[in-house]
Amino acid sequence: MDRHVIQEILQDAGYHCRSYCGRGMGNQYCLMVEGNLQEIGAELIAMVADYASNQTDEVATCFLNAKTDSLGKGTITYFPDIEFVGDEDSDTRDTYLNDGD
Repeated sequence: MDRHVIQEILQDAGYHCRSYCGRGMGNQYCLMVEGNLQEIGAELIAMVADYASNQTDEVATCFLNAKTDSLGKGTITYFPDIEFVGDEDSDTRDTYLNDGD
């Protein structure tokens, strides 16, 4: 499976992406990155023009649907509609896993 353009840009910018499943997500995992939405968004906007200029609408929609969570461990940003694609041999499930509720 190919990585979503958001995951590609985040990883190219040096962010560590992981799989995330939060409260109320019903065991459905998605793309997650550590950091707050404003900081990540500002950096991505600068990169999109060079990296994925033909996908600006898609990137904008992803950020409109992005969510944040703090969980007492720092802020994370996650994209509920984007599946994380990791290396087959790595453990990519997020340590913030919270299947409650």
